[in-house]
Amino acid sequence: MRVFLFKILLTCSVLFVSACGSLPKHNEIRADDKPTLAIADDGIGSQLYVDGTYMGVVEDGHQIFNISTGNHAIRLVKPNGEQINREIFVQGNTRREISISN
Repeated sequence: MRVFLFKILLTCSVLFVSACGSLPKHNEIRADDKPTLAIADDGIGSQLYVDGTYMGVVEDGHQIFNISTGNHAIRLVKPNGEQINREIFVQGNTRREISISN
């Protein structure tokens, strides 16, 4: 009986020690990650303004613009001159995608 209990205790100890080695060693989230903005749908060729500041031209559906955390006034000027205005709020470490097709 003692041998059986000893084997169970030894097995549990080995399992406990081996489980400790499988924990993550580091955290992937960095404190300096900033929020980003992506323009979806038919925004290609549009000029992007954030809070009145020119950010650039939307070249493809995968282009990402870095912005700061907080409330922002977004203005897109399409190649045909149509303007689209949106008010957004962005939190840290997030990507905000704006759809302009409607």
